[in-house]
Amino acid sequence: MEDQVSRTQFQYTLEDADPEELNRWAPKLLESLQVRPELRDVSSDQLNQGLASLVEIDRNTASRMGITPQLITDTLRCFRSAAGLHHVHATEPVPRHS
Repeated sequence: MEDQVSRTQFQYTLEDADPEELNRWAPKLLESLQVRPELRDVSSDQLNQGLASLVEIDRNTASRMGITPQLITDTLRCFRSAAGLHHVHATEPVPRHS
C-alpha cells in the first residue's frame, strides 16, 4: 500500500542523497519526459524554494536542563509530522527509536 498521493495515473520518485545533484538532474529528466510523444501531462511536484531551518543543539545545556536527546528527537519528529514535512536533511543522523 502506497501512502503518497498522485495527481496522475503513473508516477515516479527520483531520490538522491545530494540535494544539489537532485536539483540539477530532476528538471532535465522532466524535460526529457515532456517531449516524449507517448506521454501526456508530465509534471513535477518538486519544490526547490521551500523554507529551511537549522537546529543546533547544545547537548551540555540540554542535559543540565534535563532534556534528553530522545526528547529532542521526538519533539522534532512530532513537529515535522504536524507541519506535513516529509524530507529532512541532517548533518548528523537523527536516531530512530521504535
